[in-house]
Amino acid sequence: EYVCNGAWDIEPNDDPDTALPMLAQDVTIYGTVDAADLDVFTFTGDGSTVDMILSMTPLTDINLGLYESPTSDFADAVLAGLSAQAGDMDETIIAYPTTDGYTYWIAVGGVSGVSVYKLDVRFY
Repeated sequence: EYVCNGAWDIEPNDDPDTALPMLAQDVTIYGTVDAADLDVFTFTGDGSTVDMILSMTPLTDINLGLYESPTSDFADAVLAGLSAQAGDMDETIIAYPTTDGYTYWIAVGGVSGVSVYKLDVRFY
């Protein structure tokens, strides 16, 4: 099983069932999305705090979401954070405290245009 530790995202990762697992450690991920695409990554919380910063080139409209669940089933998940800036601004979710043992999904979704993105995920 591939564990996302940086570099480019690997398809398919368009929903929680095909989300790319990542370790709860600092990582930079590059990917491409358009208005019909969603890239999903998952990790298990360890009680640390996480920052997510999403930037894109060219500047288009994409959104960043964070979901959490006390189980590994996305049906139990709730939206924990959302950054949906109008237009071509970086998306950020800053200083979100994770819960040890919870499952988290990071979702990068295109709204308009085609964009290459850089997702920086930092734990502390």
